[in-house]
Amino acid sequence: MPAWFGLMWVGAVISLFTASSPIYLFPYFLFLTVIAYLMIPFFIHNFVQICVQRHIQQRDYESIDRAYSKTLMLLNKLRLRNGGVRTFLLAEIGRMRLMEGHFDSAESFFLEAIASTVNEHRTPPVNRAILYFNLAGSLRRQGLLPEASDRYEMGMKFLTSTDAKTLAFLSYANLAIAALKTEQGDLAGAEQCLIKAKELMDRTDLQKAFPSVRKIQAELSCLSALTLVLLRKGDQPAAEIIGRKFLSLANLHLGEITSLELKTLNQIAAEYLALGQNELAEKFLEVTYAVARDFPFHPDSPMALDSFEKLLLITGRKAEVDDMRHWLRPVHDGSIDLLERKHAESFDTKPPESPIDPAETKPSDTSID
Repeated sequence: MPAWFGLMWVGAVISLFTASSPIYLFPYFLFLTVIAYLMIPFFIHNFVQICVQRHIQQRDYESIDRAYSKTLMLLNKLRLRNGGVRTFLLAEIGRMRLMEGHFDSAESFFLEAIASTVNEHRTPPVNRAILYFNLAGSLRRQGLLPEASDRYEMGMKFLTSTDAKTLAFLSYANLAIAALKTEQGDLAGAEQCLIKAKELMDRTDLQKAFPSVRKIQAELSCLSALTLVLLRKGDQPAAEIIGRKFLSLANLHLGEITSLELKTLNQIAAEYLALGQNELAEKFLEVTYAVARDFPFHPDSPMALDSFEKLLLITGRKAEVDDMRHWLRPVHDGSIDLLERKHAESFDTKPPESPIDPAETKPSDTSID
């Protein structure tokens, strides 16, 4: 579509300067120019998506964050207010901040993304649900569990359709709710959500519904979460079966594990250390450490270091501690604070104060096609 339109515009320009009576072509040229201006956000959106593909493959969340932030700044400076593209950029910046561990910043971007959809009648219900679930995730990671629960409930109200994308997202929705229930201590409820999530994964095409997210990522998240739930329920045999299945898949797909898994993996390792099962604890810590090395400034990385050091001391390998911590030196020596300040300074794209609080924006208050 953009290429076809570009050819039309170029043709109009050529005709305007070569036709015997160009004055008659001027309205046509003016019309195409106005349309071209209105389509600039889509051109920019497509261009930035091409640019960030390499960073997506490398899980370089900071570079993706920077690219989207600069794109949003450009749209603001050009005073281009395309709602769909703006909402996408706000949501993606929020998601990158979530991956980087800047949970309060992620919350502010998700709030603004939700506010930007209030007057967008064409926003699909499942997309609204995704925004609420991402917002809930940022609140949950800040320890605001009641607020997170409210947002999950608001998001679920949009998931009434039976189309393929909605059913596929329900698997992710159940994973998210299971994480909340686990933190609330509702282990039985969390287990039921995880079982339902796995059933939905098996009977829906996640890859087709969400091309940017691989199915193996959802499967790994489900297995790790279920391992933690079973451990806390005291069902160690079942936890070991599920845990070893996770480890087997993780060793084959280590590059698919995101920073969002660090907290769960840390908790599993801590459970095994408390039980005195050092062998299993080490296997999970090896995976955790491999992921943490790629995200040394994530707030969950220090716990991985502390747990690994504890394991090395328990197993009489004190000499390995310094070498282990060397790989994540910025976290260990406290310079993470300096990096976070630099990070805040490098992104001067902040969402404006949201005129609408999602806590007051019920699904029934918005128009949905």
